[in-house]
Amino acid sequence: MSNPDKSESLLVGTRQQLQVVVVVGAVSVAGVDLPLSSELKSLGVIIDEQLSFESHIRAMCRACNFHLRALAHIRHLLPLSVAQTIACSIVCSRFDYCNAVLQGAPKSSTLKLQRVQNNLARIVLQLPRRTHARPLLYKLHWLPVEQRIVYKTALITYKVRAQSTPEYLLTLLQNRECTRTLRSSSLPLLDIPRFRTVTASRSFRVAAPVIWNSLPRDVLACSTVDSFKKHLKTYLFNVAFTECEAVH
Repeated sequence: MSNPDKSESLLVGTRQQLQVVVVVGAVSVAGVDLPLSSELKSLGVIIDEQLSFESHIRAMCRACNFHLRALAHIRHLLPLSVAQTIACSIVCSRFDYCNAVLQGAPKSSTLKLQRVQNNLARIVLQLPRRTHARPLLYKLHWLPVEQRIVYKTALITYKVRAQSTPEYLLTLLQNRECTRTLRSSSLPLLDIPRFRTVTASRSFRVAAPVIWNSLPRDVLACSTVDSFKKHLKTYLFNVAFTECEAVH
């Protein structure tokens, strides 16, 4: 191990599983005892024992709210286009960083991020705090947090299938084999492995095929990354804002 002094270990499992595990102070890896921690930070993502990412989301909300307050102070000095650019580059980019790990996270957790995005939309459009946020997101053409997570997972899946990299993710995806000639047999669908727990359903090998197979035919048929991004965002935008489009 290259740097054992800066390394820690983490036991991951459900609440019931962690309760029956014998409590230990350290885990031996390559002859080195690594202290056991309840949380680890890797590439800016805080990972907890139950993979709820509650601590990570709280940290994201604190950082975003700091920038929201700063933007609110100078918003009256900025044109709308500049305010949108700042909001997307400083705040929305934090929603998108490694957000695929939040796939399947509890709604109560992602709702915290959604509230931050709602407040950001109100600040950008200079509207009161109690203004209903859904039409504002529609006007700004911003995908809600839940759809942003789906977007990232689907995009990663497309790139893995198209470029066959990274290999460790490619090995987790298997094409669905149809034994009969069906209308859907011409689509590049993926096999969904069996799973027994909610935690397992959130893994890439399960979540990626579920999301991929739910996409419409025109999205799956895209031949380039740029085309896939465009069609995917349009589809998710329509899913998120069906009611707003009906009003308009």
